[in-house]
Amino acid sequence: MINRLKTYCRLQPVLGKYKISLPVGLSALTGYLYHHGAFDFKAIMVFFGIFFFSAASSTINHIQEKKEDSLMPRTKNRPLPANLISVTEAIVLAVVNLIIGIACIIPFHNVLVLVLAFVALFWYNLIYTPLKKVTAFAVIPGSVTGAIPPIIGWIAAGGAPLDPRIIIISIFFFIGQIPHFWLLLLLYGEQYELAKMPSLTNIFSRPQLTRLTYTWILTAMGAALLIPFKGIISNNALIFATCFIVFYVIAFTSMTFFIKKELNAKKIFMRLNILYLLMMVVLVVEGIT
Repeated sequence: MINRLKTYCRLQPVLGKYKISLPVGLSALTGYLYHHGAFDFKAIMVFFGIFFFSAASSTINHIQEKKEDSLMPRTKNRPLPANLISVTEAIVLAVVNLIIGIACIIPFHNVLVLVLAFVALFWYNLIYTPLKKVTAFAVIPGSVTGAIPPIIGWIAAGGAPLDPRIIIISIFFFIGQIPHFWLLLLLYGEQYELAKMPSLTNIFSRPQLTRLTYTWILTAMGAALLIPFKGIISNNALIFATCFIVFYVIAFTSMTFFIKKELNAKKIFMRLNILYLLMMVVLVVEGIT
């Protein structure tokens, strides 16, 4: 029994996709701090609440895609296809994560926060994940899940759901999800074909896919620039920092695209992650100063 518990603890960060759940929780925290302007216990609870909701959703996703994961070299060693844990045990872990997430939200935040947390979970697991097996363009509706956490944090801090500021911020997080996926396709597109899942590599040639990815990156950068130029941040230093990193990403991406006629997917992926982290830092600093 003790050994099994150790196994659960060891596998939980993988099943819960902590590398993804952490920034999801941070984006909710960003929305909270941008509106509230101070770090308090409720901020901690909204972070952990959304973090554990994301971990529950990710664990469910592992269960849903066990078969497909077993067919792809990138995912075949995940806990379920590698038989390190049973589906039943994974379900239990998903439920535990969900209960913790609910427990973090209910005592400290209004009902709408909890409802939106469930909306994000249902959208990811009941709409996006099944849609991935039907269409190669599932990432576009699927990216809605990335736009919801900042709104959750904003509402948890007392913000109005339709405030233009949080709408623009959410648009950035929505669009920002899409080039991530396109870059992954440039790296692992053939593996989706091995799993017999619809892949854009079956629709577009490599050069076409590269051009489309470049276009989505520029679109994401345009969405990022809405934040300083729509008055969401007013501090001149923060505006400069935002514009600098955005134009740096554009310059680096354009250089590899126009000179090498190919995108350095791994390096661009890393720079996009830095941009999204910086945007969260900028919004937090703007909120608390």
